[in-house]
Amino acid sequence: MRFAVYTTIASIIFTVMLSLSADSFFPLEYRTIFWIFLCYIFVLIGIMIGNKKKYNILKKHHFILYIRDNQAVNISAYLGAAAFCLRIYDKVSRGASISFSNIHQNLYVLADYGSTTIGFLTSPFLFLCIFPFIYNKLKNNINQWYGILFWLPSLDALMYGQRFVLLTSFGIFTSFNFLNSKNIKTTIFKTFLYGMILFSLSTLVLHQRFQAQHRNVYDSIKHSEYSKSLKISSKFIYDANMLTAYSLSFIRYLQHGLFSFQASLTTGNWRYTYGIFNFPTLHKIYNFYHPNNLNFWNFFYYKGIYLSAFGNFYFDFGFFGLFYCLIIGYIFQRSINYFSVTGSLISCIISCYLCFVILFFPITSMIGYGNGNYLISSIIIFSLIKKLNPYVIKIK
Repeated sequence: MRFAVYTTIASIIFTVMLSLSADSFFPLEYRTIFWIFLCYIFVLIGIMIGNKKKYNILKKHHFILYIRDNQAVNISAYLGAAAFCLRIYDKVSRGASISFSNIHQNLYVLADYGSTTIGFLTSPFLFLCIFPFIYNKLKNNINQWYGILFWLPSLDALMYGQRFVLLTSFGIFTSFNFLNSKNIKTTIFKTFLYGMILFSLSTLVLHQRFQAQHRNVYDSIKHSEYSKSLKISSKFIYDANMLTAYSLSFIRYLQHGLFSFQASLTTGNWRYTYGIFNFPTLHKIYNFYHPNNLNFWNFFYYKGIYLSAFGNFYFDFGFFGLFYCLIIGYIFQRSINYFSVTGSLISCIISCYLCFVILFFPITSMIGYGNGNYLISSIIIFSLIKKLNPYVIKIK
């Protein structure tokens, strides 16, 4: 229970830091702060309820889990690698390039073509790549092939200009390190280094995008959608050096979710979206086979930005979003308990995933963004692989 509670507290601190560090045209109102407070309370209630369930797994059952994980991991490695190759083939066949120097061109080429059947079908299998790496880390094995495999979803996203998917792999990797940390200071230091790498990659993608649009980072900061809710001095922008400007752009990228949520509430320009923010994949699949011209962003004050997880929960479910928070906390704690007793790979992945989902509450709902829906699908697929595996050793 301690890890889940500490994760929630860290998320609360992160939320406070982001809200206090920004100067906004739409400061957080008391009703918004109260809603955020309730979301965290219900997460903690879910954690406490989940902690009431205790597991007592016999050694023979633990051995069955180990055998199933070992065989399912090998299958997942091949499926994940095959999905990555198919996705690259699909994108190249639509005119995209595999060169990192053409990131900005790939983004627009693929946007013109839209989604494809191959893209839908391979996305859940792509995230199977993370299972072999985590499994080997749990067994204290070093396998460079699995290490490369883990970062394939990020490589797929990076090559085609999608920054936020990088956070999914980074979040799971960092959460796993903290969940299994033996030296917290070393883990924090490594997380800082990984964060700097993430910032560098994000900056690379952003710089390529600016070049394609014939813009620069200074104009982007001043005229971006974030600037509709976040104040900043024009003099400060243009007096800043390049590194400071990109750092500022990244910080505002993290800050704006809370205040975009507040702006939508204040202006009254919003509507209930009935799950579109948290389960966008289902919405995309429906639109793929039943095309329509309805863009739900037309009902919001901002177009195509983050509204924080608190906004996503509220606009999707209204006050029922609190029960959604309770379910997140409950599953988070149950997974941690089960993992601590059995060492189950699936429980470990779910624990790591929900850890960074909660940490990123003030930015957006990582269940819906960063291909979170596909990651959930990959967990279901991995579970089916284990269950349907005919070569499992059964012990009576």
